[in-house]
Amino acid sequence: MISFIGFLVSLIASILFFLINIWYFPIIFGSLVFIAGLLDGVDGVVARKTHKVTRFGGFFDSVLDRFSDSFLCLSFMKYFYLDIQLLFIPVYIWVFLAILGSFLVSYSRSLAETCLGDYNCDIGLGARSERLFILVVTSWFLIPYIGLIILTFVSFGTAIYRQYVYYKQMEKLENKQVNGSSG
Repeated sequence: MISFIGFLVSLIASILFFLINIWYFPIIFGSLVFIAGLLDGVDGVVARKTHKVTRFGGFFDSVLDRFSDSFLCLSFMKYFYLDIQLLFIPVYIWVFLAILGSFLVSYSRSLAETCLGDYNCDIGLGARSERLFILVVTSWFLIPYIGLIILTFVSFGTAIYRQYVYYKQMEKLENKQVNGSSG
């Protein structure tokens, strides 16, 4: 339920940010993203404290997070209609890259957890809470489009970093298995 409420807050923030073009509205957008991030941070804790952790709950939370991330990034398409380019690149390219980067960060962790078992796969600077924090802070400073650019670079940087670290960890496990089985 908490995950779903957090998703709804993200959806409302996205719709309002897309539709409302008042100079101070990014502050409201950032505040709603902050609330959604808080809810996302406590949903798992509440589930564990109340002994209501389920496989489906974790799956559902992850799917809702991807929807939330997508809607939050898509809300920046308002800048497309305002005919704004960011660093000489059309805003729709930034939106696409931000969504792709966010998905790569989350997907690589999920897949690595399957492959690596107990290894802590939550590494790098661009986990979901950090990505939301970027949007919150830059929106509060009335420069949310800068947040979109930073989010894109941080996401891709984290995804690439994770690939490297996961590769090294998988290589260690494979060497351990080969050396352990030949002895």
